[in-house]
Amino acid sequence: DPTPGSGQKIYQFLDSLGYIGDYSTMLADSLGTYLAVFVCVGVYPNNYIIGDTSPEAESLVNFVNSGGRMYLEGDDVWYYDPMMSGYNFGPLFGIRGYGGLPQGNLFGIPGTFTQGMDFGYGGVEPSDLIAPTGTGFLLFKSSFEDSVAVANDPGIYRTVGIDFRIGSLIDSTPPSTRMILLDSIMQFFLRGQEIRETNSSIEIQPLV
Repeated sequence: DPTPGSGQKIYQFLDSLGYIGDYSTMLADSLGTYLAVFVCVGVYPNNYIIGDTSPEAESLVNFVNSGGRMYLEGDDVWYYDPMMSGYNFGPLFGIRGYGGLPQGNLFGIPGTFTQGMDFGYGGVEPSDLIAPTGTGFLLFKSSFEDSVAVANDPGIYRTVGIDFRIGSLIDSTPPSTRMILLDSIMQFFLRGQEIRETNSSIEIQPLV
């Protein structure tokens, strides 16, 4: 994201929660040592396009298909970018992107880890909307009943995709805070997993 507010805030919140990671404006050469990757590509006109045949797209897709956890936020990444030589992350994330109207406030979905959340939004309104497909399931709806965030758990990997900037959400009373939301995303990513640290990397193994 050319405007670093969201990525930096995600890093700061996760660090405050006790998660250990790295923040960078460049994708790491190797993602194999990470449990989860958070990618922010921004909102038009301040956005970054992950090219259809780019090394970044290949690295991220391989990471997810190898059992990784990935969060991806951005406006045009779901609908307009794939029409303009951007990589189509939709099938991987259980998302169908389409054009739409401004979103207004954001409301969590009962029965999911966003239940009871209610956020105002202080950023540029995105123009993309997203809907769950396949194993994807809805996480947030807007004031206009539009879908704006989707999680996916096909059994091999887990993803969360949103069309707004988490850094632009307006905190209110718990559970409607960005820190609680990010911790909930991490709990979704790591649920049912045993985390084991080795000398050079961190392994995830399913609990049986």
